[in-house]
Amino acid sequence: MLGFLNKMRKVGNKGFTLVELMIVVAIIGILAAIAIPQFAAYQTRARNTSSAGDLHNWLSATESLMSDISCYGVSVNAATLVGAPGGSVAGATLTGPRPPATAAVAGAMVSGTHAITGAISGFPAGVGNGSRVNVSTEAAANASYVIVAEHERGNTAYAVDSDVPNSMFFVKNDTWSAATAALQCTLPGITAGVDDLTGTGGGGAPTVNWTIK
Repeated sequence: MLGFLNKMRKVGNKGFTLVELMIVVAIIGILAAIAIPQFAAYQTRARNTSSAGDLHNWLSATESLMSDISCYGVSVNAATLVGAPGGSVAGATLTGPRPPATAAVAGAMVSGTHAITGAISGFPAGVGNGSRVNVSTEAAANASYVIVAEHERGNTAYAVDSDVPNSMFFVKNDTWSAATAALQCTLPGITAGVDDLTGTGGGGAPTVNWTIK
């Protein structure tokens, strides 16, 4: 028995051969080649999900504004809810992280001006880290809106149109870069009572047009 144990000890002290080490390295390389792209794809999906969440938050704030003063509004920043500036047509593209406004602290909100009564109000909404959000309205009476959200390191932009209720649109482009603070998707023109997104160019590739999700 002692002889057998000594023999096994000697075998164990030999270590790995060069061939065995090469096999281990090759296996690690194969696993890395599979895992790294999957991890990158997972990160992209998570960023896209984050921007979709921002879209829903701004949609809620926009509809709350309609309930308050009977019109929609645009995305604005650096104002308190007490000092909501109002506005119409072209909203500011807001980049995150950006906290929602409060009555005392300036932040992000959707704010509008009623075309007839002149009533002004604002509702807070934050922008997540790395996300970009834009809320814009048609020119006549703040009666229609389009909200767009994307992530600076994502590959999909999401949008909603008040004239196409209960629907989300998307456009995808794998070549978008984080080098710019501007929206990389293309905003549509906005007309009240019209589907502004379906079939409209959104700057995607290969998904060129805004497409209902």
